[in-house]
Amino acid sequence: MPLIALISMPKLLKVMHLKHAKAYLLTNRRVLIKDGIFSVSLTSAPLDKITHLTVKQDFLPKILYNTGDIVIHTAGPTPVELHLYKVDKPMDVKNLMEELIIKEKSLWQNNNPTGDEKVGGSEILEGEVVEESSWSKIKI
Repeated sequence: MPLIALISMPKLLKVMHLKHAKAYLLTNRRVLIKDGIFSVSLTSAPLDKITHLTVKQDFLPKILYNTGDIVIHTAGPTPVELHLYKVDKPMDVKNLMEELIIKEKSLWQNNNPTGDEKVGGSEILEGEVVEESSWSKIKI
């Protein structure tokens, strides 16, 4: 019996890692990606730094599960691509993200007509989560 437990333990840990290692959160200001269970990495991309989004859907996952991957392209001195894997309804999520990006950029332009760096009260909205009726935690 102990031999079976030793053999199945790595498989159980792998399933736990795959199921719980990645989490995505979309707020009205940024996209957050948490990676890891024991050692955690948190990546954040402000919506106003996102240049464009790409959805990749393979045939079978699209037909059977309506899942796909979203690639987030960011601007800056070192552009970064962030990958959201196995997202449910990726086209809906992409459209929601594009709406939020447009709102964030228009909010920034309205609060800052001179084109200066962000200053003032913009941090008031920091970390507010988009209404749950509009979205749910993006499933992986």
